[in-house]
Amino acid sequence: DPDTQFTAELSNSSGSFSTSTVIGSSNFLPLSVTIPNSTPFGNYKIRIRYGGVISVNSYNIFVNNVATYSVTGTTTLNDGQNANVNLNLTGSGPWSYVLSNGLSGVANTNPLIIPVSPDQTTTYTVNSVSNVCGVGTLSGSNSATITINFVKQLISCLPFNGNANDENNNNTTTLNGPILTANRYGQTNAAYTFNGISNYIEYSTNSLRKREYTMSAWVLASSIPAGTQYVLSQGETGTNTFQGLAMTNSGWQFQSSTTNGSYYATSSTGFVANQWVHLTAVRSYQNMKLYVNGNLVSTVANNSNIPFKTSDIGRIGANSSSLGNYFNGKIDDARLYKGALNDEEVYALYAFTNNCPAVENAPVIVARGLSATTICSVGSITISYSSSNVSITAANPLYA
Repeated sequence: DPDTQFTAELSNSSGSFSTSTVIGSSNFLPLSVTIPNSTPFGNYKIRIRYGGVISVNSYNIFVNNVATYSVTGTTTLNDGQNANVNLNLTGSGPWSYVLSNGLSGVANTNPLIIPVSPDQTTTYTVNSVSNVCGVGTLSGSNSATITINFVKQLISCLPFNGNANDENNNNTTTLNGPILTANRYGQTNAAYTFNGISNYIEYSTNSLRKREYTMSAWVLASSIPAGTQYVLSQGETGTNTFQGLAMTNSGWQFQSSTTNGSYYATSSTGFVANQWVHLTAVRSYQNMKLYVNGNLVSTVANNSNIPFKTSDIGRIGANSSSLGNYFNGKIDDARLYKGALNDEEVYALYAFTNNCPAVENAPVIVARGLSATTICSVGSITISYSSSNVSITAANPLYA
């Protein structure tokens, strides 16, 4: 019969042909057939039919399904909290996957729950999923965004009022030789002097493992050094975690080591010996900034990652990576912040005289471009200013 063709029949998942599915036909053998994508994975049989004639045997096959995937887990967290990104999978496991953050692996369960601890708002997507059937296809959302509510926070405040204690009690400090001395106001036992040979103060950095931070201190250098002397430092150069605020033979230096190498913000502004100077180093997700006496003097683009590790330490007056580069002079009011202070907050930090001013996240107004002058009572003065966190409802702004 010229109208009769050879047909391939697929059994049901129980191996019965009582509800078989035709998966191919041809006037000639061999047949080339395609297993329908809607076929659930499992054991099946295939046989050949020609009209009323059925093959005397059948072949056992195991059907695997093509992988599909989607991503869920969008949420909002406070800084320091953890979340889960869910990789939802169908088809036959195991599944190989690659995420946009570089994480890859093999999933043997569905859904795959992936713990994440982002230090900034991050969107996670899937680059690829595959299984025994090849590359999978997207079926639903391919992104989960973890939004971080980041609040700047003073972690450590060391006013050096008779001791080297952290008045915020977040970091443990260990004194190694520096001696109490007078601060910039002439108050005795209110700063520390470092001999440039062996003196330093060591502190823990557990609460500072963020890519955004601020470090600051008042310093008085005994002399212009021949090399590099560190005021504040934390981390190690060998593991790309080193962050340091220093003075060199040509100026102030803010160094940030990252997975992409070291970056430097430098300036000779206010670079003098035997004079108190306020230094602030601010690292944000986009750049690093160096301030001298409350004013921004250097900005360097830097969005590279800092892989802080749990064993990192910090030092005041020395290099935290390899003990050395000792500071010769006085240091006072060392402060460490989680988060990047803005221009106004840094200026307020410089201007205020109390030990641990709460400048972060507070309303601040800074008058700009003013200097001492003489004017008649009918004269006028133009005052420029900048502000931060100030609105019509802000109460009791900080004036600096």
